Amino acid sequence: MAAFTIFFALAIVWRKRPEFHRRSILIASCILTGAAFSRIFGLGRETYPVDFLLLLGVLHDVLIDKRVHKVYVYGLPPLIAAGHIAMQLFLSPPPSWVRITDAILRVS
Repeated sequence: MAAFTIFFALAIVWRKRPEFHRRSILIASCILTGAAFSRIFGLGRETYPVDFLLLLGVLHDVLIDKRVHKVYVYGLPPLIAAGHIAMQLFLSPPPSWVRITDAILRVS
């Protein structure tokens, strides 16, 4: 949800710059599809279809504009890396991560 908020806020800031706004809205919309994909494919597998949708946006730019837009160049690598790190922490959490999250949530 933090990633959606960041890209949606950027889209609002860039609403007068259509090239930036359109790509930020596309990224935010693709991020929201993760919840649907997790229900369809099962929890923990939703990052790959979302990444594929994002890469379709990049492919569109390469085919039409013959270049990758700055929003994709600077926004997608950290987004994809954070998504995969989050999935790894969820699917096989190290004990130190479990202690930290338990302390934050005061669960145990």
